[in-house]
Amino acid sequence: ITSLRENPAHYPALHDYLRVTGEQEAAPGQQFTLCCIGTVRALDPAVHRELCAIGKEALCNAFRHADARKHEVLVDYGSRALVLTIQDDGKGIGVSNSGNQGHWGLRGIEERAKLIHAKASLRSAHGAGTTWRIEVKAAFAYAKFYR
Repeated sequence: ITSLRENPAHYPALHDYLRVTGEQEAAPGQQFTLCCIGTVRALDPAVHRELCAIGKEALCNAFRHADARKHEVLVDYGSRALVLTIQDDGKGIGVSNSGNQGHWGLRGIEERAKLIHAKASLRSAHGAGTTWRIEVKAAFAYAKFYR
């Protein structure tokens, strides 16, 4: 019930939340950049909550496990869709890592994306880094009173 009554205008913007997360999680020697494109809009409360969780999970995984030097986040507030891209230049994720016993991060990202009708795609290759791309159509992404 609380989430139905939440006012998205009171949340930190998605890109601000991810900027703070990235700056807090980056270890010495790890570069973090964030780019925001488009007109910033308030998000639907459920979309905001799930994208924050997805972004935090993807960033924490990258900072802790990727052996990457560069970590980049792009938040594109498009008129047709909101697109969140998180990428690193690390060692990549092996297919066998996607469902390790007791490790639910990758599966959790996919499940959270489904909850908000988003397309989640993971691109990774051994030694070539990892890229998550989460796309949410505008009709689902943006708070109703801002559409």
